[in-house]
Amino acid sequence: MKNFIFFLPEFFLLIILLSLTIIIPFFTNKNIYKYVNIINFIEIFLIINLIILIFLNLNSFGYNEHNIFNFIFLNSNYTIFLKVLIILISIIMLIVIKEHINNIFYNNKCDFYIIFIFLLFSLICLVMCFDLAYAALIMQLQNLSFYILLSLNNKKNKSIEGALKYFFLSSVAFGFYLFGLYIIYNCFGTTKINEIYYLILIENENNIFNNFLLIGFIFIIISIFFKLSVAPFHFWAPDVYASMDRSILILFSITPKISLLFFFYKFYFYILKNFFFFSDEFLLFFVILSFFIGFLGAVNSNSIQNLFAYFWIFTVNFFLIFFLLDINLFFYLFLFLYSINILSFCICILFLKQEKNNKVQKDINFLKQLTYLKKNNIIFFFCFNIIIFSLLGLPPLSGFIGKFFLLLSLIDEKFFFIVFVILIFTIMSCFYYLRLIKIVSFNNNNKWFYLTYLNKSSSYILSFFIFFNIFSFFFLPFFFEFFKFLYLSSIFFF
Repeated sequence: MKNFIFFLPEFFLLIILLSLTIIIPFFTNKNIYKYVNIINFIEIFLIINLIILIFLNLNSFGYNEHNIFNFIFLNSNYTIFLKVLIILISIIMLIVIKEHINNIFYNNKCDFYIIFIFLLFSLICLVMCFDLAYAALIMQLQNLSFYILLSLNNKKNKSIEGALKYFFLSSVAFGFYLFGLYIIYNCFGTTKINEIYYLILIENENNIFNNFLLIGFIFIIISIFFKLSVAPFHFWAPDVYASMDRSILILFSITPKISLLFFFYKFYFYILKNFFFFSDEFLLFFVILSFFIGFLGAVNSNSIQNLFAYFWIFTVNFFLIFFLLDINLFFYLFLFLYSINILSFCICILFLKQEKNNKVQKDINFLKQLTYLKKNNIIFFFCFNIIIFSLLGLPPLSGFIGKFFLLLSLIDEKFFFIVFVILIFTIMSCFYYLRLIKIVSFNNNNKWFYLTYLNKSSSYILSFFIFFNIFSFFFLPFFFEFFKFLYLSSIFFF
């Protein structure tokens, strides 16, 4: 319990959540609501407290790893980096979607902020979690948040439909996880990753291989791959992505994936890789399948949000490939650059809305409608193209830097077959990226409609990201030193 102090940032976040549950019902009283702009107040309150939360986390940066509550949670430099990254992205998302929340969620806009902090708390706890049973509870907290967020726009039938699909399918996936957890606990008598790790080492010394235990591990992998949209467990993603509101799409696409990927790494590296000797080949099968499914789905997609879903199915493989390398310093670099790129893309598609008589009418859902972008806002058009080129991996943009150093790491470890697979599918993926650029840049359309404007705060954020994207090559020396320090301190403490 002496390391309990390292859990104080999470308790501070709980205090923020409790404060909101008290403040919001008080200020939503009809008599008070006439004189107080509750949304502005809540946003400022949250941003200030989230900045304080960042400093609370940074206060413990540079210390050795600390286990909390007897190895239920583990706090170290890499977890602090991921927590700060998640909080920073959350602050940016709050600023960007504020106006959108006001227009879309009507009477539910105050409830959105409570669910948002509830979701953020579960994401941070999952990054720190070092116990399979507690991870199940935390992931269920995330699911509960997403059920509510997906259905919060109750005036849109597709949102209700998407929430129901995600509810039923994720409940089945969670059932797989619980069954796998039951098998693991039945075999080991514990669900803590560090204890399972040592027990597996003892079994390996005695040449014991339990097929029943392997089934339990596979059930947990299926559940996690479902949440990560890894093929062939991706079937829910295109429909749910297409039905959700775009402000929720931003929340759904970045921070939950970061926390879940890191938790899966702990499970894969410390349990599966030591127990299942063909784990790398097993993982590589899903990587190649996801590359293929992601490419085919993106090529045949005419919807922006469907394309986004298949883009993630394609991109998640780059993170899984880092697991084959046992994660090196370029993993953190790739994660950081990817988060900036995908957040920039989300900001762009959030404001792709048709406007008529100064009132937003509907989202621009189809790729062919992007032909109007160049006519309406030439600067936004150039920013959009730069982001697409970065996602494509065109040098010297940040997207190229991440993929380039991934390939260098694979070559250094002599994974030549994987390098060949990445190069083939990356070249193939150029087709749908260049098709998107062709539609935006070169297709002509005689019809005309106006697009909604990009608000001032979002334009500043997008401008900063574009500047960083173009000149990220000059920041590489700083990145190398920082992520090298982070990687050298990323050894789990048992």
